[in-house]
Amino acid sequence: MKVFHIILLTSATLFSGCQSVDMMRAKPASIELSSTNKAKTIAGCIALDLEEVFREALDNNTRLHTRPISGGYSIWLEQGVALGESTAMVVDVTDTPSGSVTSFHNDLTPMYLERTNKVIRNCQGG
Repeated sequence: MKVFHIILLTSATLFSGCQSVDMMRAKPASIELSSTNKAKTIAGCIALDLEEVFREALDNNTRLHTRPISGGYSIWLEQGVALGESTAMVVDVTDTPSGSVTSFHNDLTPMYLERTNKVIRNCQGG
């Protein structure tokens, strides 16, 4: 019986998918867009609209974060998993001389991915 519990715990650790923001950023971006709008404007729009996209998930052990980063803003989604938290997506919006660049990295399910892609594209303005 002890062996079974050890195997179960090991499996849970391996499959819990604990990813950090930096690990998510290391993956190729699924979207990279340029805009004539500044990073603060784009990031604010994305953060507000994603609150609506993830409304149900945010009630169930999921958190959406927005923080300033060097040259712009970062928005990321953390989900509670078996042994901690895992980052499900990261959107970085950085200022450029002509506006901003948005980079989106994710492990979202197709339903959330489609809706998030739409939000990111709609918030570019321009």
